Amino acid sequence: MRRCSLQPGVRVASGYLFIEGLPAKITGWVTRTRVDHLTVALAANVGVDMAKFVLFFSSLLIAGSALATEIPLNNADFEKPIVGARIPGWSRTQHAGVGAYVVTTDTKDAGHGKSSISMHRTTEQVYGLIMQRVESKDLGGKEIEMSAMMKTFEVGELGWVMVMTFKDHGNILDQVRAEPVVGDTAWKEVVLKKIAPASTNLIELGFLLMDEGTGWADHVRLRTIDKADKPVIAKDKPASADKANPDSSKGSRKSPNPPQAQSRRVTKNDLLKPTEPKKHNGGG
Repeated sequence: MRRCSLQPGVRVASGYLFIEGLPAKITGWVTRTRVDHLTVALAANVGVDMAKFVLFFSSLLIAGSALATEIPLNNADFEKPIVGARIPGWSRTQHAGVGAYVVTTDTKDAGHGKSSISMHRTTEQVYGLIMQRVESKDLGGKEIEMSAMMKTFEVGELGWVMVMTFKDHGNILDQVRAEPVVGDTAWKEVVLKKIAPASTNLIELGFLLMDEGTGWADHVRLRTIDKADKPVIAKDKPASADKANPDSSKGSRKSPNPPQAQSRRVTKNDLLKPTEPKKHNGGG
């Protein structure tokens, strides 16, 4: 079994490994755990030229390690239990006014590992937020990717929303939110990407409950993406590429893309003001 980080344009779909449009049939099995992080178990018989296949994977393994740099988070899988109102590594916030949210560690329904976190709205309120701050002087100008497992139960149309807020110390520079997860949904991975403004030295990442219902989150990851490290995949000649993928030159069909949340740009009027919420800070 081999673990590798895949570059943009390299993905797995329907049992095929697509490398810049060239499909390589894998006769073993493939489990997709992330868009760019796959565990691949190969059978002895691979239905493509073995030399090409080894070349593909060699390029991925050599250059893939530089593609994404993980940013450490505290209690990212919510395995540490809540103590009183304190969520280890996280804080919870809501709009000013009556307390309207119950936050719990759920040990019976996890998206990853043994537990997850849930937020339930008990009465009408504008929003509730579970949030963690990450500080670094090396964030500005880089593409930041946040991902997490999310699910919902009876959540209204405003949704359970993944959010990243970019700051220069206390000043809000920008904010981006994923498409709301609404209604009743099973666990699914949601991915949110945004290039951090040049003066960013602080990111607040988390989950907003904007409507009634209950939202869950688990297995939160944050990383920087460096597209400059995309590997160059050698090809024999254009004719062999067309033969391997007849539709690549026509553009009539595209390889299936992994699911990814569509982010929407948030205007300054939408930004959460740091002085607005009533806060209950957690540790970490």
